[in-house]
Amino acid sequence: MPISQQSVSPGSAAISDEQYAAFIGDNLPYYAPRFDQFKLLGGNFSVSWNWAAFFFPQLWLFFRKMYLFGVIALLATVVFPLIGWLAAGIAVGVAGNHWYYWHATKKLQSLQFTTAEENRLAAARLMGGTSWLIPGIAIAIDVLSILVIRAIFAGLFHAFH
Repeated sequence: MPISQQSVSPGSAAISDEQYAAFIGDNLPYYAPRFDQFKLLGGNFSVSWNWAAFFFPQLWLFFRKMYLFGVIALLATVVFPLIGWLAAGIAVGVAGNHWYYWHATKKLQSLQFTTAEENRLAAARLMGGTSWLIPGIAIAIDVLSILVIRAIFAGLFHAFH
C-alpha cells in the first residue's frame, strides 16, 4: 500500500514510502491507509480506532516501541487499576494510530540527517517494527501490582474483622 512522501517540516528531507514500510514492518496493510490519512491532514490528529490498543494499551505501546507513552499507560493502570486501564484504553484506542504515525515520522526524520542513504532502510527496520521483550516485562509488572494490591486489601480486610 502506498504511503505518499511527505516532509515533516519546511526544509526537512522527505521520508520515503520504503522507509515507512521498513519501520512499520508486517502490519503495513493496516497502518499505511491510516498514515496516509494523517498525511492528508498535514500530520494533524484525526480520530481512528485500534482495538488492540484499546484492550491492551500499555502492551500495544511497548510492542510498537513507544516506551514513554507505554510507561504513562502502565502507571495509570497500576495506580488506578480499573479506571486507569479504561482511560488508557480509550485514549490509546482513539489516538494510538496517530501517536504511532508521529513516533515513526520523528524516528525516520532523524535518520535523514544521521544515517547514510544506503543504510536508512536497515536502520528503519531496527528502529521500528515490534518488540515482545518490554511488553513481557509490563505484563509481569501488571500481575505483580495486582497481587500487591490484592494483598494490601486482604490485610486491611482482616485488620478490621
